[in-house]
This record gives sequence, structure tokens and C-alpha cells, in this order.
Amino acid sequence: MTDRLLEKIAAVLEATADDYDAREAEYARKLSSAREELVSPLLDKVALATGLDEDDIRDKLAAADLSVVEILAKMASDESASELGGPGSTKIAGVANMEDGASAADERFLKWLSK
Repeated sequence: MTDRLLEKIAAVLEATADDYDAREAEYARKLSSAREELVSPLLDKVALATGLDEDDIRDKLAAADLSVVEILAKMASDESASELGGPGSTKIAGVANMEDGASAADERFLKWLSK
């Protein structure tokens, strides 16, 4: 009687372990798929901004925390304020380009000095 009970307990434990392994493998596949969906659009933009090879970037992003990859994906998305590593297209303090901004800043500074 005791041997049968132990065999049944062992069978239940093995089935539980198999179920846990299957769930863990499914979770890992989903995580890998989600990460790949986030990383793929980033490769070109990060490679352009950093000058690194796409394979190196993929390896580094694969090792990074998923929340970091999500932040980079938001920064590099088309809906972001500026491209990753590129100049912003928004006006700063009402100035259309950098030359006008520099001269306007120089004029304000000279006015401040002359007070």
C-alpha cells in the first residue's frame, strides 16, 4: 500500500514539474517574441545614432531589461518628439533655426550685460 501511494505521489509531482516546465517555456517564448517586436524597429535608428553594428545592438538589447527596451522603443517611435539621436523638429523659445537662436541669445545676453 505504501509503495503505491509513493508512486502516485511521485507521478503527481512529475506531472506538476512537466506542467511548470511547459508554462515556463511558453512564458519565455512570449517574452522573446515581445522583445523581438520592440527591438526590430529600433535596430536601424540605434545603429544610425550610435554607429554600432545591428547584431551588436540586438545582443545588447536582448540582455537589457524589457522596461529599458520599451523606453527606447517609445523614444524612437514615429510619434516621439524627436528622432533618437537626431535633431528635434520642435521650435525652442519661438526660434526657427539654430543661427537665429544663437544671435537672439547673444543679443539678450548683451542687453543683460549693459543694464
